[in-house]
Amino acid sequence: MVGPSSDIDDEAVYRQWDNTSPYDGETATMIVTDSNLGGNGMVEFALQELVEGGYWSTSSMVGVEVTSGQSLTASLPVSADAPQGTAIEYRVLVLVDGVEMDRQSVESLLIKEETVRDGEALSQQLSDDIFSVTLFIIALTSLSFGMYALVLRRRMLAPETEEEAADQTEEVVQEMVNQKVLPSIASPTQPPSPPVAPAPPAPSAPPAPAMNRSSPPPLPPTGLPDGWTEDQWTSYGWQYIDALSKK
Repeated sequence: MVGPSSDIDDEAVYRQWDNTSPYDGETATMIVTDSNLGGNGMVEFALQELVEGGYWSTSSMVGVEVTSGQSLTASLPVSADAPQGTAIEYRVLVLVDGVEMDRQSVESLLIKEETVRDGEALSQQLSDDIFSVTLFIIALTSLSFGMYALVLRRRMLAPETEEEAADQTEEVVQEMVNQKVLPSIASPTQPPSPPVAPAPPAPSAPPAPAMNRSSPPPLPPTGLPDGWTEDQWTSYGWQYIDALSKK
């Protein structure tokens, strides 16, 4: 064959949008993948839109220079200029030297409304329904106050916690320590000295006959009292004997 050729039933043929639901004014691109079954030459791809009256209007066209057996890819951009919610029908034509070689209908484009996000969405909502937002704020404030009152009431009715009990225990112990009076303990004194035994009285002696004073008086049966000397006993003995003799 002299020029390029294309077969719509070839497995290598591929027609698909990069975005099937563009926003109003957004650009969508038709991706065309084809295989040249003929010779060398120029291949043109045209994207046509169905307009009012049943006519097809060419929206985009691109030409690709190919060689025999070469696979090719082309991009056909189009602007989605239509009311929101509108479905636009398209088709792809393959032309060689201005002559149509192949034709294929593709998926329609559905124009959708652009979603407002973040701050813009909030601003739009506020402007659209101020009354609803006001009610929401009032409800949120009431809920917050109710939760605060509930927590406060539970704290007032709940038994004291372990920390509070521990604190009161320390106070009671401290109060008991302050009120406790310790008895005074007298310092130990030296033990009293044992009493000194008095000297035993002189044993009473029976009246004795007159004795020679040159000799000492007789000693008591138990001997001299502790601490006595013979001279003391002699003087005491004769005095005692004299006293008994006078009676």
